[in-house]
Amino acid sequence: MSNITLRVATSGDIAFIMATERGPGYEPLVGRFAEDEHRAHLADDNWLYVIGLDGAGVPRGFAIFRTSSAIPPSGICAASRSPRRVPASVGACCRP
Repeated sequence: MSNITLRVATSGDIAFIMATERGPGYEPLVGRFAEDEHRAHLADDNWLYVIGLDGAGVPRGFAIFRTSSAIPPSGICAASRSPRRVPASVGACCRP
């Protein structure tokens, strides 16, 4: 099993996040935000974006958390570069 390191995402990660959430096989599992929505979320304390890096520091996945119960569920949860590597439990929590 590979080691994964997590770090808080920055605006420099938006292109990776958007490419990943728009990858084949993800449409039924995760929502999709426009770039301006991702930028707004990154600046909002009610949202937390995390990037998963492999042992070489290459981004391999991400997770988006809402830190406020005042925001209704949106369908975004987590994704990796390979839809087959997203566990069924993650797919289930991503459905609105």
